[in-house]
Amino acid sequence: ALVNLSREYNVAQQCIEINIKGTFNLLESFRITKPRIMVFISTEEVYGSGPIPYIEEQPLDPPSGYAISKIAGESLCRIYARELGFKLIILRVGTMYGPGDKDNRLIPQLIMKALKNEEIPVNTGMKKRDYVFIEDVVKSLTKVLDIKNIDTHTVINIGGGISYTLLDLVNIILEETQSNSNVARGKIPERIGEASEWLMNIGKANYILGWKPTVSLKVGLRKTIDYFRKKVQ
Repeated sequence: ALVNLSREYNVAQQCIEINIKGTFNLLESFRITKPRIMVFISTEEVYGSGPIPYIEEQPLDPPSGYAISKIAGESLCRIYARELGFKLIILRVGTMYGPGDKDNRLIPQLIMKALKNEEIPVNTGMKKRDYVFIEDVVKSLTKVLDIKNIDTHTVINIGGGISYTLLDLVNIILEETQSNSNVARGKIPERIGEASEWLMNIGKANYILGWKPTVSLKVGLRKTIDYFRKKVQ
């Protein structure tokens, strides 16, 4: 338990340094650069155990230091946007994945183990997440910058609009890699306080931006696997 507390403390400390102090420093620079618009990337995790599908106006329920730091970042951005007069768009993004992802994140780890036919340890595998491919997220950013009449201080959910269990994710990866990896359920403990399902309502993104995801989880994982297969080779 002490090890877990220490790990969580270190993660929270990193989040404060990067997501709060880093955001503050960036916002202070706006006094000189005077931008017209800012797009702040937040996370679906800020909704926590709230009712699903998450809508932008519902109360926030952050379950982690990371989520708390993102809410703090959102609040800082609002304060500076009011003071300095720039337009602020907050995108709360689902579980993003794709080529170029860091090796220590969940999906790259699962893919690398599958490619090497190594055992894949998971928890119960039944928690559901809303996965969104990096290309779709980039398209949403382009849409934001193209819209001229978007309201100031707008919050928009960007997600896949469908939730999948961890086992769904693993099974697609095993199928696409033709892996012989064994899935060891129960080898990893569940994260305490984490919601059983994260799912975004993305109707606002479609209405305001004309955006919706176009890359299915299977196709997105196939592209991501191709990227990591080259790294393994």
